[in-house]
Order: sequence, then structure tokens, then C-alpha cells
Amino acid sequence: MASMPLTLGANIFVSLSFSHMMWEAMAPGVVVGWVALNAAINLVRLWIARTIRRRGLIDTAPDRVLTYAWIGALASGLCWAWALVACAQAGQAHNIETGLTFCGLNAGSVIQNLTNRVSTLAFVLPNSIILIIIFMTGEAAHSQIVGVNLLLLTILMVRAAGRAERNFVGAARLRHEAAHLAESLQRANVAATAAMRQLDHAANHDPLTDLANRAAYRRAFEDRLVRAARGEGELTAMLIDLDRFKAINDTNGHAAGDAVLVEVARRLRALLGPEDVAARLGGDEFALLVFRERMDGQDGALADRIVQALGRPFDLPSDRAGQAVTAGASLGIARFPRDGRTRPELQIAADLALYAAKSDGRGGWRRFDESLRAPVRAGPAPAAGAPSVEDRSAEDRSADGPWAGLADDLAQALEAEAVAVWFQPQVEAGTGRACGLEALLRWHHPRHGAVPPPRTVAAAAAAGLSAALTRHVVRQACRIAAQLEACGRGDVRVSVNLAPDVFDACAPAELIAAELAAHGLAGSCLAVEITEQAAYGTERCGPQVEAIRALGVEVVIDDFGMAYASLDALRGLGFDGLKIDRAFVGGIADPGRDRALTGAILAFARSLGVGVVAEGVETEAQALVLRDLGCPVLQGYRYAPALSPTRALLWIAHNALGIEDGRADGAERRAAG
Repeated sequence: MASMPLTLGANIFVSLSFSHMMWEAMAPGVVVGWVALNAAINLVRLWIARTIRRRGLIDTAPDRVLTYAWIGALASGLCWAWALVACAQAGQAHNIETGLTFCGLNAGSVIQNLTNRVSTLAFVLPNSIILIIIFMTGEAAHSQIVGVNLLLLTILMVRAAGRAERNFVGAARLRHEAAHLAESLQRANVAATAAMRQLDHAANHDPLTDLANRAAYRRAFEDRLVRAARGEGELTAMLIDLDRFKAINDTNGHAAGDAVLVEVARRLRALLGPEDVAARLGGDEFALLVFRERMDGQDGALADRIVQALGRPFDLPSDRAGQAVTAGASLGIARFPRDGRTRPELQIAADLALYAAKSDGRGGWRRFDESLRAPVRAGPAPAAGAPSVEDRSAEDRSADGPWAGLADDLAQALEAEAVAVWFQPQVEAGTGRACGLEALLRWHHPRHGAVPPPRTVAAAAAAGLSAALTRHVVRQACRIAAQLEACGRGDVRVSVNLAPDVFDACAPAELIAAELAAHGLAGSCLAVEITEQAAYGTERCGPQVEAIRALGVEVVIDDFGMAYASLDALRGLGFDGLKIDRAFVGGIADPGRDRALTGAILAFARSLGVGVVAEGVETEAQALVLRDLGCPVLQGYRYAPALSPTRALLWIAHNALGIEDGRADGAERRAAG
């Protein structure tokens, strides 16, 4: 297209030159008419070419452009062929000058149109064919020789045109593909960069609030600890807990709860400086890292603003337009290095300050001081079902009480693996076949002797070791589950107790997932037991229970019926089973209230489609009544006490042999003894 103005202009010029040569030999009217027709054809071709370029058809409709090109070339070629016929009629076609003129036109067309064989041949062939016929039919010998040469030249021109077009198309395709590949690579690079940014963002941010997640928070914490230790700034860690979030969720639904969390994140971001970090650790628990060149009381002023900001009402989503709820928040503060020099130390200090703020009536904040740690060290916070600090005796709470120093010794005991995990079997009521093991703590203290499991759990909470103790128990449970699977008893499920403190100290779902992955186990090999106290009193429990169940791990409500507000607490909590407390089982052999209550619990469980385990079964009479009431799984000294891991595996093996031989009771007694 770009070369057409020059080519067609040359065509018109050559037609004028040729008409001058033929003026004397041909009728003037024929010459003028031919020149006019040729000029008209070429002017039309020029107009079409200009229109094509103006409309951008070369890029959008190349096939149409090529069609216009060869039709125009054919029209021009036929016009020149008519001139050749006219020359023949005038007796001038056999002139060498005429032949050379037309050969030159044809050769020039081939050379000029190296990119398009069809257009070239459309112009060349009408002329060449007529010229060859004229010379081949001539009477003179030299005329036929010229005709043969013209034939060979035409064949060569056709081949040259085809080869030139193929070379041009191949080169053009390579250039186009290279350009396209470069563009594709650039687009792919842009897309990959964007995807990496998205993945990096997703890996480091909470999907709901877009705050830093737990992993990003840990990294930021360690980074700022290093910088603070180098004197680059001062660091304060804050833990924030919403005071009435669970009530908002239960009353208004999860969509309303999510909207509150998103707005909490927005308000926190608005109060922070460029070096500060806000994170959502899970549920309604948030954490802040305040990093300033000089703190000078800025953390206290910031805590005031946070409590005020989160105390203002939150508007609910559009489907509840006009409604607002108030959550309020409590906040605990710990400073580096005064309250701790490591992340765990500062976390524990901030957590204790947070609990103190909640104990003060909520809706406020507290700084950590050692007086907050002293009470729990003297008298550890209770585990599930244990009496509260206020309920324990003065001797228990005093620093010189019988359990003094227990919290301080636990870290060393865990490191030395002095805290053992034993397992008590659970059996199917109808067959006596082993179907489960419950993991139970056993700690023999060098001064205190055998430490009751609730005391061990309380000591872990006081020392900030709840996560470490839970990890230890889950690891031992996974270890024996892997051994059971290797022995062909993968159907025996291992249960682990999660105290309420664990949900405040860590994310147990992440801990369990890590241990399952480390041992190559499916979640179905484990169950976790939580108390009604945890379900009722720990706002972080619900999301973590959902995450645990998502792993395939069953969730069982332990000591069912012994805590307050049981049904209300369980209404919004997903669970897979109930465990009847030994307090009901102890008197079940005699008709009365215990038997009636146990029957009601079993009926309740059947209506929900969940399993039931009765613990504390010590006599055959109790076992018979429970079987008659339809309790599917039994646990207690009637079958076996808590056993060391090795003896538990032997018990399972003997139990299977006993079931196969019809001697289940004898096998159980031999293994337990």
C-alpha cells in the first residue's frame, strides 16, 4: 500500500511513453482511449489504497485489502493486454521493442510486488500469455525463439514471485510472532507480578479485615524488637479484645459480626502511625505494635483513643439499616524492655494486662506490672471445672501454698519431657471393642509428687505455657495414632483435652494442623474435648472450633451438663459428640434422678445426631444400665485405667484378640493389670 502511489504513477508515465511510440502506427482514437482507461484504472486504485489506509483496514481486514489489490492489478494487467492486442492488430506486436517493453513492465511488476504473488500474477499473466501467443505464432524463426524465451521468463517470474512472497510472509510472520511473543511475555510478566503481589498480600493479611495476620505480626514483632534493641526506637505491644462481640454475633448473625470486625480494623488503622502495625490474631482479638522514636507516654494516649474509638456504636450492614451495636474493647499494654525482652515475654505480659483490664470492668486499658503476675504464680488459674481463684482457700492462694513454684518448674519439666501423656481406652458399649483413647497428663514433681492434671494446666496458664503444653499433648497423641495406624487400628480415635486458656494463648487449630501434617495423619484420627466453660466463656472458641472441625477432627463437649447455660452456649457452636460426666454415671445403677438425667442427655444427643461417651464407668452394673439406655461408648476403670503409651498399645492389641476369641473381658483385665 505504501508503494502504490509511486508504482501506479510510474504505470501512467510508461503508458504515456508507450502511446507516444505507437502514435504513428495505431489509430489515434485507440491510443487516447487506452491511455484514458489505464489512467482511470490507476487513479481508482490510488483512491482505494488511500481509503484503505485511512480506515485502518490493513490491520483490521487484511484479506479484503489483498482482494482489492489483486482485482486492481488484474484490471491494470487486462488494460495493458488490450494494448498488446491492439499492437498486434496494427502489425506492431512482433517488434522487439514492443516485446522488451512488455517484458520490462512484467519484470518491474514482479520486482515491485515481492510481497504479494496474487497481485503480481494478476498483472503479469494476461500480458505474458498474449505476448507468448503472439510471438509463438509468428512466422519468423526469431519470433518463435523470442516466444520460447518469453515463456521461460514468465515461468521464472512466476516462481520468483512465489518464492519472494513466501520469504516475505515467513519473515513477516517471524517478526510478528516475535513482537507478539514479546507482548505476551510482557503481559505474562505483569500478570505474574500482580499474582505474586496478591499471593504475598494474602499470605500476610487477614482476609476479612486486611490487617496483618498472625504470621506477619510475628515477623513485624521480631523486626521491631531488633530495631528497638539497637536503639532505633521504642516499642509497645498492645492486645485488644472486644468486650461484647460474641453477643453481637449470636444476636445479629455472623454478617453483622464481620461488619463490626471490618470497622474495628478501619478505626485502628486511622489511629496508627507509619511505623505501627495492626494485626488480627483471630476471632475478635487484635494486636498492635506501636513503634516510635520516643514514646513519651504516646502509648497511653493511643490506648485512650482506641478505647474511645471502639466504644462508639457500629452501624450494621445495609440489610439492617438503622441498627447499631456497641462492642467496646479492653486493652493490655506491655513495654520493651521493661516488661519483657522477647516476643513471648511481651505477649504474656500484654495478655495479663488485658485480663486485668477485663477484670476491672472492661472498656478500659491496663499497663503490665509484676503485681499482675504474682497472683497467678502463687495460685495458678484453674483448668476446666477447677475452682476459680476467688473460690480457692487462702492457703492455696498464698505464695507458700502447697503448689508454690509449680508454674516456674513447668517449663523445665516440658523441656525434659518429665510431663508424660498416658491414655485411657474407650470401648463400644455393645461389643467391648476398643474405639478410642483419651490423652491424660501425668506429671511427677520432684517435691510435690503426682501433680493433678488440672494443676498442671493451671500452672501452664500462669507461666504462659498453655500453647507449649497443648503442643506436647497433641504431639504425643499423634505419635500413638500413627502407631495405631501402622498396627492396622487406625479406627481407634485419640482424644485430646483443650482447656479454655488454650484458646486465649494460641490458635489450637493451627497447632493441631501442624502436628497432623508432621506425622502424616488425617484429621479423623483425632478428637478434641472442650468444656462447656470454654464454649460459654471464651469468645475465641467458636472460630477455632470451626477451624478444628474443618481439619476433620471431631469436637466433643466434655463434662456435659456440669456447667452453666449449657444449651445457650452450645446453640451456636458446632460439635460432634457429648461426654457424660462421671457425676451422673456414679449413681446410675440405682433408679433415680441420675439415670433420668443420663437418659435425657442421650435422647438430646440422638436428636442432634451426635455421639456420646460416658466416662467414669467402674462397675458392670453401670455399664449394663448405660447399654440399656443406648449409650454407644463407655470409658472408665471397668475397662482400663490410664495407661502408658506402650501399655495402651498392648491393651488395644489384647482387646482385638479378645474380641476375636470371644474373651473380651478377660483380655481387658489382663492388659489393664
